[in-house]
Formats: sequence, C-alpha cells, structure tokens
Amino acid sequence: MSNEKILNILQILPINKSLENESRKLIYECLSERFGLINDSLNPDLKNIVEYYIKKGDIFIVGLYKGALICTGALIKENDQTGRIVRMYVKKDYRRMGIAGYIVKTLEKYGKQKKFISIVLETNDDWISAIKLYESCGFQKYDHFEGNIHLKKLI
Repeated sequence: MSNEKILNILQILPINKSLENESRKLIYECLSERFGLINDSLNPDLKNIVEYYIKKGDIFIVGLYKGALICTGALIKENDQTGRIVRMYVKKDYRRMGIAGYIVKTLEKYGKQKKFISIVLETNDDWISAIKLYESCGFQKYDHFEGNIHLKKLI
C-alpha cells in the first residue's frame, strides 16, 4: 500500500484507557530499539498515560492503521506560549511513510488551538533520522546540550 493511502486511512485519536497498554508497549518497543534495556524509573509518565497527560490538559494522541496502534505523540505545555512535543514513536514497520510528519502536523494544530506561539522538542544528537524529520517539518536547532539537540518552530 502506498504512503498516501496509509495516511488517508490512519485514524488519529486521543489516548484512552483502552489504548493505554498498547501505547505503552509500542513506546517501550521503540525505546528498546534505541537503548536496549529500559529503566522504568526513567519513564514515570508511562505508568498511567491517561492520568499523566490528559488529566493535566495535555494532548496524547495515537494512530491506528487497520485497527492496529502504530504511532504515538504528545504535546505538553512548556509555558503559556510554548508547547513541547514528546513521546513521538512510530512502529518500525511503518517508518519512512510520512506518519511521523503527520503526527507532528496534528500536534501543531493542537498547539494552535491552545494558543501556543511555538513548539519545542529535543532528541538525541545521534538520531539523525529524527533530526532530519523535525527539520523537514520546519523545526530549527537552537541548542545542543549533553548529547541532545533542541529544536523549535514558530506556529
């Protein structure tokens, strides 16, 4: 199936309790690809995603393709004018199909609804594919600190 067809039928939803375990599993799967063994204490937000994100007024979305959860992304409030993208993951078999860019655009729309002026994010400085993705979405590097690249976009 073409990338365009996948995006046409990709269903983007706010996370809910019924999707929480599957979302957590996808995130840990993606983290394991990059880091190997995962330390749960470094990911307290994943214990109860709905409680951590939604009840605070942040946005956490998931993408379903033919009923299967294949991506996640969240936008949290950094301050009154700035949102921060976190928990951006796409299942390995669905990468390089435009899905991550679609999630970024969706989170930007939520940011505009929340009256944010900018969105920031950070990623590891050796995750070249992630950096290229965010730059292709209009983000620009503004800091490089302790192995992380920080990017920003005015919306």
